[in-house]
Amino acid sequence: MRNIHIKSMDESNLLMEWPGAISKDIMKEIAAWQHAIEKNLGHLIIECFAAYRSLLITYDHQQIDAEDLEIELLKLPIDRKKFRTKKWAVPVCYEEEFAQDLLPYCDAKKLTKKSIIKLHTAPLYDIHFYGFLPGFMYLGGLDEKLAIPRKSNPDAKIPAGSVAIGGNQTGIYPTQSPGGWHVIGNSPIPLFDITLDPPCPFSPGDHIKFKAISKKEYLKTKEEVTNGTYKYQKA
Repeated sequence: MRNIHIKSMDESNLLMEWPGAISKDIMKEIAAWQHAIEKNLGHLIIECFAAYRSLLITYDHQQIDAEDLEIELLKLPIDRKKFRTKKWAVPVCYEEEFAQDLLPYCDAKKLTKKSIIKLHTAPLYDIHFYGFLPGFMYLGGLDEKLAIPRKSNPDAKIPAGSVAIGGNQTGIYPTQSPGGWHVIGNSPIPLFDITLDPPCPFSPGDHIKFKAISKKEYLKTKEEVTNGTYKYQKA
């Protein structure tokens, strides 16, 4: 474990910060800490917010103060090896009707559609944290060949389920929203449902594998989602 810097932000928030560059190892440590905190100190914690190199802990200041919470944190048994993560398969249809930016993206990258799909579905992506929108996963692992600057003029409406690339990241828009990433496909599965516990099907520290599907498979999956029979698939 690295030397972690812990500081009080206000009477209800404590920030844990990890030194060094963004990495898979730091992601695993943050996920292990979050799991241990929620498991052992859940009665004191309101919520934990993970980022690439930090973990913000919102706690009930009427039960504990920052100094005592830090003491409790340092007592926690953190074993990254015992923290189990899962690998999930996420279906994506890369047909042009679901991928508004795919053809111009191909031109910009000087790559064929087939090459882009192959490169995009090859990695096992790491879920570092959720942010921007409820259910929006910040993923690590995009092939450098696919990196592209974000759009200078963002789109007003990106459809829910849009799989996109911006900078050196890829992600899925869980709901319709404005956005400046390049849309190369669409996933038919839900990524955020406030009626479920937890509302997001995947956890920080888990891994995502994109799986290319046909339009027929896409529509079939959409129907399963609508009927409530869809089950998330392990990779």
